[in-house]
Amino acid sequence: MSVLTLTYIGGLALGPLVGGIANDTTNSRLTSFYLVSILFLVTAAVAYSLTPQRSKEEVETAHEVGERRPRLADIALGIKAVPDMMLLAFIAFFAIGLLIPIVKLFAMNELGMSETGYGGLVFPIALAVAGASLLSGRLGDRQ
Repeated sequence: MSVLTLTYIGGLALGPLVGGIANDTTNSRLTSFYLVSILFLVTAAVAYSLTPQRSKEEVETAHEVGERRPRLADIALGIKAVPDMMLLAFIAFFAIGLLIPIVKLFAMNELGMSETGYGGLVFPIALAVAGASLLSGRLGDRQ
């Protein structure tokens, strides 16, 4: 769980900084939207390629009839492999994601920060949280 949190918080640390730099460089808030769209497409392609495979016999039969897409049963098999902690992590990270735009707008409107400045402020704080989560997870694993 600590490694999952580390990677997630690491992404949260870099996201506002890279998005802010992209938006400030192009002078448009649409740039980060397009960047996110590309990243989600790559994520979908990787997830599709990692969908659990069928047995060799099932694959051969499927190829004979021209079927090349994963079945719903294959996707359900992949979902069953996800531990309950992933659901808990999703809920927690979703809540964090809901706060991010509000905090960013507050920093930009009330404190007069640029998007890059906001990203630079979030980066070290998020990295510290990620490091602390890794250390606390390691301590928890020893118990």
